[in-house]
Amino acid sequence: MSNFKAIQTYLNIRAMAGDDNNQLICVFGQRQSGKTKLLRSVEQTVSSEKPSMTVKYIAMPELTRRLVNAIYDGQLEDFLRDFENADLLLLDDVQDISGKKALEREL
Repeated sequence: MSNFKAIQTYLNIRAMAGDDNNQLICVFGQRQSGKTKLLRSVEQTVSSEKPSMTVKYIAMPELTRRLVNAIYDGQLEDFLRDFENADLLLLDDVQDISGKKALEREL
């Protein structure tokens, strides 16, 4: 999928969602269907075309590792602030949080 197609998809989804900045957009599909590529293309395209926006992409295994480290290091507030300040947060492999109560609560 080209970056142009990815950003057009993202913009179309946002247009359908309305102007509320707190919209949640879920992309789901079978394994190997291009969800991660779509998210990464959106990240790259938005970052380059709107450099004033803070765009963060993170897959759940990395998010889990960082959350655990933040808790152990007493840096949970810094960890949360890092994501709260994002204009666009792209979470990949969200299904991996099933059963991880601390991560579910923080999200």
